[in-house]
Amino acid sequence: MRKLEYPCRLEKDEDDGGFVVSFPDVPEALTCGDTVAEALEMAEDALSVALTFYLEEDKGIPLPSRRRAGQYLVLPSAMMSLKVALSEALKESGKRPADLARMMGLDFKGVTRVLDPNHATRLATLEAALAALGKRVLIATDDKAA
Repeated sequence: MRKLEYPCRLEKDEDDGGFVVSFPDVPEALTCGDTVAEALEMAEDALSVALTFYLEEDKGIPLPSRRRAGQYLVLPSAMMSLKVALSEALKESGKRPADLARMMGLDFKGVTRVLDPNHATRLATLEAALAALGKRVLIATDDKAA
């Protein structure tokens, strides 16, 4: 089980005020906000969008490094986390999308939507896809890191 919790840096923007957010492990995820809270909220969205590009280009999802002093931890959206888990489970299984479609009783177009990081897929469908690949979804809550 892999936890998609990425460290980010917040740097004061001396020119425009506010804060610039960057991720050492996902350099494509850049954003900013007027306050620390707003910058971290924007960081979740920036991280999710950047991971979308990795999935669309069939690149490996970068592993998060350890948080260092002064860094914040940010998670992508729950939907993106599940899409990443599904993509990785499919690769790990050695199966193709067509195989997953057959396993789920879907047509190829249906499974393509399930795998599409831009498609809002129902939780039950993602759970079924992951179950077909021998995985289960675990849901947890935690206090927001400050």
